[in-house]
Amino acid sequence: MVFLHVIAAMTWVGGNIFFFVLGPRLRRDPEHGLPALRIAGRAFRTVSWIAMAVMLVTGGYFLAFGWPATAGWLAVKLLLLVVALALKALHDFWVAPNAARRRGTWVVAAYWLARVNFVVALAIVYAAGRLTR
Repeated sequence: MVFLHVIAAMTWVGGNIFFFVLGPRLRRDPEHGLPALRIAGRAFRTVSWIAMAVMLVTGGYFLAFGWPATAGWLAVKLLLLVVALALKALHDFWVAPNAARRRGTWVVAAYWLARVNFVVALAIVYAAGRLTR
């Protein structure tokens, strides 16, 4: 279960790193970059939601078998997870699809929402690291 949880987290955070680094560069090329960004975004959306589901199932397993949900860093991690899920759903199913159809405010909102979610993901990884100490 730990292996699956870590692989799913690596998939989710690694994909966020990819888009954090490459996304702005692809956006600057409307002819080739934007279509590539849309294709990659749709593919990652599917993969990342599968990773999220795996993390929720394995995390639920950990909670069911002894990890106290209200204990210190685990409580912080769970709170951040709720925030990350809300931001991800908002980004993936409302803001990003509107940004793909329009320009301006939606694009800026998708950009910043993705960055905030990335910071939350890093905070979750930090909290997870603190759990082992």
